[in-house]
Amino acid sequence: MIGARGVTTTYENRTHILRKAYNLGSGVGKMKIGIGIFAHNEEEHIRATLESLRMQDLLREVPSHGGTVEVTVVANGCRDGTVSAAREACGHLSTSLPGVSAEVAVLEKAGKSNAWNEFVHRFAAFDADYLVFMDADIKCVGGRTLSQIVAELQRTPEACVGVGRILKDIALKTQKSALEELSVAVSAVTRAGSPKIAGSLYAMHGSVARRTWLPCGLLVEDGFLKALLLTDGFTRPENYARIVRVDDAVHTFEAERCFLSIFRHEIRLTLGTAQNILLFKFLRNRLAGDRSEDLGGLIRRLNGEAPDWVSLLTQSGVKSRGWRMLPLEALWLPFKQLQSVCAGSRHRYLFICMLRSAFNGMALIGAYFELKRGRLRW
Repeated sequence: MIGARGVTTTYENRTHILRKAYNLGSGVGKMKIGIGIFAHNEEEHIRATLESLRMQDLLREVPSHGGTVEVTVVANGCRDGTVSAAREACGHLSTSLPGVSAEVAVLEKAGKSNAWNEFVHRFAAFDADYLVFMDADIKCVGGRTLSQIVAELQRTPEACVGVGRILKDIALKTQKSALEELSVAVSAVTRAGSPKIAGSLYAMHGSVARRTWLPCGLLVEDGFLKALLLTDGFTRPENYARIVRVDDAVHTFEAERCFLSIFRHEIRLTLGTAQNILLFKFLRNRLAGDRSEDLGGLIRRLNGEAPDWVSLLTQSGVKSRGWRMLPLEALWLPFKQLQSVCAGSRHRYLFICMLRSAFNGMALIGAYFELKRGRLRW
């Protein structure tokens, strides 16, 4: 079996890694893991997501060796039956798995970055060894997804975040429509290259997470988090060794089926990328001008002083830069990603990259008009 970094991993090797991860016989204490599940109007999916979580061996192995697992569903700004559905499923999770506790935390304010901050700094145990972050509409494939990510993260000292492989649910279908085939092919190219953080599922060292704050109002929080972690808080060049990827740890999400929905999602990602680039420059300049404050403290203070500071900064960027604020590199990004695909397979994806580039161009145009209208919230 090929694991992270292309290293062959036997069953015995994986067992050794897991034993180390669970601190078996190491005398260094029992592992404590916090799992945060972020839910915004996910009544239709939350039960299936928690059932998928219940099947993970991590929730059995850690308590069986004296550790604890605490699950928190952070329901933010929900206006449907998410909270009641989550409480019912959490009750089943707690009663069926000894050593596992599950609860629902309700936030009136919607927004994933705010929910992230609340989970890390308020709801999760202050001494958790690892924190796992999940969206409320995913499913883990197999029973070892979480344990493999946590084990590999502990096995790799230089890494601070661990990720798996994300698949659209349509990728598992035996018969796909033409649009579904195209969507899966595009995802294959996008996944190529250096590791990325998919906001739907990843794990972090608890100590790293507790030093981190996300700006409230982010459109795309995983891109911001990736840049923050790779650069050690915008203080160093990017270091991809800080992300470890386990290709055998797979989870799926429900892909958009409608072209209009796909297009709107791409516009949101384009706007989020533009917003993040603006934030990176702003925060670097602030840190360079005042070395008495670290990045986490700066973001926490800005969130407290003006909760809408990100939106105000983005509006200022639109006025001063206009279309130049947009990430125009999206036009040639698919061809850059193609270089990471196996040379013998590149010809199969060339046409896909051409379509993707044209689609990105359409999304850039759509994002520009959204900026002009001042639509910066989703």
